[in-house]
Amino acid sequence: MRRLRNTAFALLTVMPILVAAAASDSVKLEDLSVMALGALDGRAVLKGADGKLQVVKVGDTIPGTHAVLSQVLADKIIVKDTVVGADKAPKTQTVWISKPSQPGGKSSVQRIDSEAPPARVIQGKVVTTVPAPAPGTNTKKPK
Repeated sequence: MRRLRNTAFALLTVMPILVAAAASDSVKLEDLSVMALGALDGRAVLKGADGKLQVVKVGDTIPGTHAVLSQVLADKIIVKDTVVGADKAPKTQTVWISKPSQPGGKSSVQRIDSEAPPARVIQGKVVTTVPAPAPGTNTKKPK
């Protein structure tokens, strides 16, 4: 009996953690719609793809994502999202999610990388440079 109680307690303790871990990346920011914005109090109402409404405030993690609401403006929200890049390293992106122009429409999402892209090395033929004229010299040809 005691073993059964310990097992039930362990399952009840671990189950919410497993459900939260499984749902942590189930929502894409592109599937969210901004329904209402409260720029003065830093809150926004978001509608998920499943139709559920969520109220989030600045500093909150948007449920189902790794994105944190950083700012609420009159026409959009600004979110900091952590994504995995091509090199499998985590990258931070600033995401703008704008309020739809028509009621019931889809919000537009713009992602901006917070880090500069890596420098690219261009290989090819070296072109000879043309010397520039000295300052104050006349570069016009006489007639």
